[in-house]
Amino acid sequence: MTEPPATNPGATPPNLGAEPDRAPNTAGYGIGLVAQLNHTSNALRSYVERAVLLPEGMRWTAWDVLVLICRRRGIETRAVAAEVGIAKATLTEVLAGLVGRGLVRRHRHATDKRRVHLQPTDTGLALVGRLHQRVQAEEARLLGRTEPPVSQQFADMLQALAHRARHLATVQPPGPDSAEQRSAARRRTRVRTRT
Repeated sequence: MTEPPATNPGATPPNLGAEPDRAPNTAGYGIGLVAQLNHTSNALRSYVERAVLLPEGMRWTAWDVLVLICRRRGIETRAVAAEVGIAKATLTEVLAGLVGRGLVRRHRHATDKRRVHLQPTDTGLALVGRLHQRVQAEEARLLGRTEPPVSQQFADMLQALAHRARHLATVQPPGPDSAEQRSAARRRTRVRTRT
């Protein structure tokens, strides 16, 4: 399966109906739903990034952040990091590029200087408006002949799944990889090495 060249937005998207290259499944474990969603998401994001965003000097994470800021017409940095699902350090780097290009403005909160509010510039809004149409065109090419109600239902289902995952992450007790459990494991290791 060949990928379209990065600079040719008119290129044919990858054949989504083709059977993916897979190693023999000797362990008896199939790929899980979350893993498949992740693989699919990475492939689709990479395709759209090469076809639309890179020619404009934009990476997917910066695009995702810029679209969110434009959609909200103003949002705090901590909300952006949480909603996009990136680390604050990554957001700081992305924002430096967006601010440097004149696509976003940062404002300190009037009473709490730790809080930073982000707003799109007219240039940022124009870029999102222009690129959004191209991104949607590539999405339509990737979905093929899928009818709009079906693709909307699929988008709604994915959004509901993401919302549920965020909700469960806030209400469930910490899992085995939680910071508290890692800290407890380090303490146990230190006690064992001292005795």
